Amino acid sequence: MVLANIGGMANLTYLPPLGSEARVIGFDCGPGNALMDHWCMQHRGLAYDNDGDWARSGQIHAPLLQALLAEPFLHQAPPK
Repeated sequence: MVLANIGGMANLTYLPPLGSEARVIGFDCGPGNALMDHWCMQHRGLAYDNDGDWARSGQIHAPLLQALLAEPFLHQAPPK
């Protein structure tokens, strides 16, 4: 089982099946809400985007998304 926690930093935890020889593994996998929280504080004076209201009002900027997805950190093997 893999659990995802998207807090300030996003992290993943692998929980192996009971009785397995595998070990539990957990690691951060990239930014979670920290970047949006910072933006909201700087530009809206709010600690966070309540219920995603502001984010939901926008549109995807495809070239920026592609540039962000090209970040080398995202392509490193876990754990990071």
